Amino acid sequence: MRYPQFSFNFFSPTSKNLAGYMSLTYSITGLLVILGLFGKHMLAADVAIVQGAVLATFYVLSGDARHLILTDQSSAKHVMFFRLIWLFPLAVISYYLASITGHINESILCGLIIRRSSEWLAEIHVTEMERKNIIWDGWVLQPILFFLLTAQIILTNDFWFIWLWAISPVVLSFKFILQAKPHKFWNTGFENITSTAIIGFTGYTQRVLIVALVGKEFSGMIFPGFAIGSFIGSMVANVAGPTLLRKKMLYSTKITIAILIMLILGAVIFFITDTVLYKTAGLSIAGGGLMIVAQQSRLTHLKDNHTLVLDLLFQISLVFSILAIYFLFDEKAMMTFYLVGSAIAYIYYKWTLFMIENFKFKKILFIIISLGLIFPIFFQLDGKIYNNELVAMVDSGGNLKTLPLPFSLLACYIGVVLFGVRYEKSKPAIIAISAMFLLLITSTIFSSQGVSKFLLLAQFILPITALLLGSSIDSSWRKLFAKVSLYFLCIFVPFQLIATWFQGSLALTHYLYLFSIYSHYQFVPLMIATLYAWTWVELRNTHTKWLGYLTPWIAMYMAAGNSILALVGLILFACCFAFFKRNSKTIVLIPLIVIVTILGYFYLNSKLAGSITKHQNDNFICKSGLYNQGPNSPCKPGVFNGKLFDWNGQFLYSNLNATAIEVPVNLKDRIAISSIYFNEINKEPLSIFFGHSATINRNVASSAHNYYLDLIYSFGIFSCFPLIILLLYTSIKAYQQNGNDRALLWLLGIIIYLVVFDNNFKVSLRQPYPGILTFFLWGILLGAIKPIGKLKPV
Repeated sequence: MRYPQFSFNFFSPTSKNLAGYMSLTYSITGLLVILGLFGKHMLAADVAIVQGAVLATFYVLSGDARHLILTDQSSAKHVMFFRLIWLFPLAVISYYLASITGHINESILCGLIIRRSSEWLAEIHVTEMERKNIIWDGWVLQPILFFLLTAQIILTNDFWFIWLWAISPVVLSFKFILQAKPHKFWNTGFENITSTAIIGFTGYTQRVLIVALVGKEFSGMIFPGFAIGSFIGSMVANVAGPTLLRKKMLYSTKITIAILIMLILGAVIFFITDTVLYKTAGLSIAGGGLMIVAQQSRLTHLKDNHTLVLDLLFQISLVFSILAIYFLFDEKAMMTFYLVGSAIAYIYYKWTLFMIENFKFKKILFIIISLGLIFPIFFQLDGKIYNNELVAMVDSGGNLKTLPLPFSLLACYIGVVLFGVRYEKSKPAIIAISAMFLLLITSTIFSSQGVSKFLLLAQFILPITALLLGSSIDSSWRKLFAKVSLYFLCIFVPFQLIATWFQGSLALTHYLYLFSIYSHYQFVPLMIATLYAWTWVELRNTHTKWLGYLTPWIAMYMAAGNSILALVGLILFACCFAFFKRNSKTIVLIPLIVIVTILGYFYLNSKLAGSITKHQNDNFICKSGLYNQGPNSPCKPGVFNGKLFDWNGQFLYSNLNATAIEVPVNLKDRIAISSIYFNEINKEPLSIFFGHSATINRNVASSAHNYYLDLIYSFGIFSCFPLIILLLYTSIKAYQQNGNDRALLWLLGIIIYLVVFDNNFKVSLRQPYPGILTFFLWGILLGAIKPIGKLKPV
């Protein structure tokens, strides 16, 4: 690629306006850096928190305004009126957000909010003058005022000059502000506003989360380092980038050289310095080089469209990366945050420009990603594959290092990056994810600053992004995914059952020698049954023999799997499918094979459970001698032990008289846990809107065993609305298009069973493996139905 040569004249109107815009909008960042360099770390942390608060408010409604004005997509006077309407409410919200994190110097707090309010109005004037190639008068005055302010703070510790500095942008742009026009001021572009809202809220969330994890003193040392390194990257994104793109200089040779210099300089600074601030700055400068490349790609995307999908995924990944860095390493590792974030941005923005278009093996890649989504193999953040031979992990205890995470998590995000997401086709999914993400972040900001709340936020958000991958694939990929699922089930299900029997058990084993399966009772059997049902819907006319071979194996798997919801779901699907497809003799046999096989397995359990295990000193010991770990061992005696059968395989309810009604133990536990959650909500009625400030103690309950109750308790009732509305939309559209593709209604039925029935008894949608698969299938359904009408552009 031949890059245009970049000839920059420091005395041209463009260069002066760029300098003025930077001195206007980067003055708060400059203040943060100087405070950090002069050792005023607590004050620097205060500035970082206030900057995050104004980022979470004013930036939310910025909507890429500079880019849109410079490219003549929006009128500066219309945008100005829009900002005038929102100015006071955003300033009040900023004050609240900054103050709830703890004590902050009032002069800094109010002064910075007034300054940001002034900047927010003046930057429209500066951008419009640049568009007209006119020099802004404040390009020299603003640096002078900033110098005087910093000199006063450093030398005297006084702040009175902050008020003059704060209002100066408005004074210089007052005449232009009065020219604001209200014509369609509310229409600023849905996609752009949503994108900047996500960036703004997560920017604030990142600062608050870092302070909560590492404390104010250490935060005051690393925030200036982030600011130093991120300066050029954010300048390209928000200031110089749109100008360079407009003048076709974004990919100039000099910018490429600057990127290489930043990478080398950052590495040198990191290795030759000893202080936290300068090491952070070195890492962040190197990250700034990567961020420039990422922002080049983002602006290229933005030239033709918006970047909502990529911004959404990037910001979700940033929040999760903070938690991962801290819990995997220590507080010093937080110095790498901006570098890690830049690498993530590079992957999302850069790779999507060329990977799929230039990839010659799309089919092989999709097969690998499909296997990654469905294979229940788990890794741990300490670098190991989850493999516990003796006792299955039931609860990680909240330890992120040892928590088994499915490879489907990686497959989902890699798939979204490499296969891309077409906005028009995936609009319902994108709107739902964006709305839910913003609602959860808003709840977290207003109800709590606890780290546990952020961990819970990540649990709810990470799986739902699979909607994007599912909705982006077309009918040919849909068929291929069904085939991959069928062949996988035909190998995996018999293997796990044979391993179970070889280990001397009838209840499904978690241990498969090379790896172990996490949640092998509660979640995995349901997803195996779901994949089986989906393959019947998609492949009933082409792979009947394969499906017939698989049916008895699946029935035994469900019987051994100790999941009542999976068992009921399989029988319900088999009966309904056979009824509506009764013209096929093969399909009519499905429920008969399923029911007979399940009953046969239960009968075998009643006869063999006692001979498989023996009771000794209150411990159940496998007679094979392989294990001796009691009820939680892989050879746990009895199928549905404690649910339908006792330890010896006898049916629990066979001796009950006609009037006795006994509630199963697991249902009793769920009722008791739910009552705890309802009681906590009743104690704080207002918490139903924004959620509780703290989670229930894990010793009492690790979850509500109800996804929606969990969501309402933690984040408020509004957080459920995006999923409810999306399910209603999906149901209506699928029903309307039933005549074109009858498989859609069957897939809708599967989704409703998972989303409505299963998740009122479990929290499958917040668990990565079942959640990602469920949302992926839901995304397939969304991609197959006709998308909603295109929203009007700006």
